[in-house]
Amino acid sequence: MEHDIYGAQKKVWKLIRRAKKEVNELVINNKITIDEWETFFRELYRGTSNDSEPMLAIREDIPLSKEDIEKELRSLKNRKSPGPDGIFNEMLKYGSTELTLRLTQLLQQIFKLCTIPKA
Repeated sequence: MEHDIYGAQKKVWKLIRRAKKEVNELVINNKITIDEWETFFRELYRGTSNDSEPMLAIREDIPLSKEDIEKELRSLKNRKSPGPDGIFNEMLKYGSTELTLRLTQLLQQIFKLCTIPKA
């Protein structure tokens, strides 16, 4: 390392020594009691139900067109890792017009019913 940065050895060693110094920061840990947690979560989930019905109201006023989907698919970046479903961006981006039509229908249903299909 000393040979690679000829003339700057002092600066390098200063940086190395400075990096070894311990950082003494004061960390304040405010403990929250169980009663405070319980109150927080009761307020957070007040008014929600455990039913399988969607909690959001059905919305039909969200305009979602095939052109919107095509525009978003074109903006996907190539050569990215697929998600857990194993679908690469290129598959969606360069798919047929039938794929775009089916995606549009699927997304319209998701917005309309406020639920995501399991499959």
